[in-house]
Amino acid sequence: MAFAIGANDVANALGTSVGSGALSIRKAIILGGIFEFAGTMIMGRFVTGTIKAGIVDVNAFSDDMDRFVLGMFCTLAIATSWLLIATWFALPVSTTHTVVGGIVGFALVEKGIAAVHGWPIARILLSWVASPFLGCFCSYVLFFSIQRFVLSRSEPLKESVKFLPLYAGITISILGVFIIQSEAPLAGVNVPIWVSVIVFVILIGLGTAVTKFAILPFLSKSRDWRFMIPSKYRKLEMATVVTHSEQSSEDVTDDVSSDDAKVKLDDIDASDELPTSPGIRDEELDASENNFKALMILSAVFVAFAHGSNDVANAIGPVAAIWEYRETGTVATSNAATVPIWLLLLGGVGIVLGLALLGYKVMATIGEKITKLTHSRGYAAQLSTATTVM
Repeated sequence: MAFAIGANDVANALGTSVGSGALSIRKAIILGGIFEFAGTMIMGRFVTGTIKAGIVDVNAFSDDMDRFVLGMFCTLAIATSWLLIATWFALPVSTTHTVVGGIVGFALVEKGIAAVHGWPIARILLSWVASPFLGCFCSYVLFFSIQRFVLSRSEPLKESVKFLPLYAGITISILGVFIIQSEAPLAGVNVPIWVSVIVFVILIGLGTAVTKFAILPFLSKSRDWRFMIPSKYRKLEMATVVTHSEQSSEDVTDDVSSDDAKVKLDDIDASDELPTSPGIRDEELDASENNFKALMILSAVFVAFAHGSNDVANAIGPVAAIWEYRETGTVATSNAATVPIWLLLLGGVGIVLGLALLGYKVMATIGEKITKLTHSRGYAAQLSTATTVM
């Protein structure tokens, strides 16, 4: 089951990174595998408790727990089969829908409606309905801000460098607050909402500062982000216009050591007004999109971590119930701490293997066959996805 989840759901989550060109399939598999595994080990036990015993009333099976164990096994078998079939045909599907539906199904057959927990099922159904709308809303707001404050401006490259640290800070702060809210209950600490808000604001500031003063200077030295500094980029582009060269901006960069190029670049003030040539405008838009590549990769990591923390429960939740019954003769009604570490490890490894061996199929569907993705669009989609999942 974990293998099937890795092949379908994880690839579903990372497909936008591949489709936008931010990551190759190989790099997406490596990064996805690392952070899916991390999310599984750090956060996976929380949702596992819900899948294990929060959907149906375990006490209803107290007179015949073997039937409960058999039902969990059937759920795993059917869900795995369906996910592998969907993956083979490159169809992105929901593992949560499949597993929850399977558990409810066997409970209804064996014990009737009384064996199903009404409120947890209502919450799950509500999340299924709300998730697409919440994801759409978050993505709309985020990309609207990018469009409004960066891409539609007269100097999009300059604006992208200005706002990139802030977007990075927001991304980091969301992940930080999620970890705090999830881990604190295990230590017996109840974190109030106002504390989370303060932590969120602090992490935005820290993330913005680190990105601006440490990460951006480092990335600007890389060839992939060679136009991150707007003044250098504008001087090179203006030099191209002045010399009427048909070379690309990369060719100008490579030839900058020549005497003629040095003279022309030295004669140009970076604060001069950029020529109104549509070609220059397009080149600067492309360069500003390239700067969102770093955020795209960061959001891909965010998505992988969130997915590992959530969907591993679909694989190991039924197994946790079976294992607990075998060891103790009963199944605890909640308590995520009863999920053994070796089971989380098994789920994490299975997800990584599924992603590595079959993940490319669904990645192609999400990343290439639905809509054309750029780095900024992919970033908005992925961050909104991770936020909704968490």
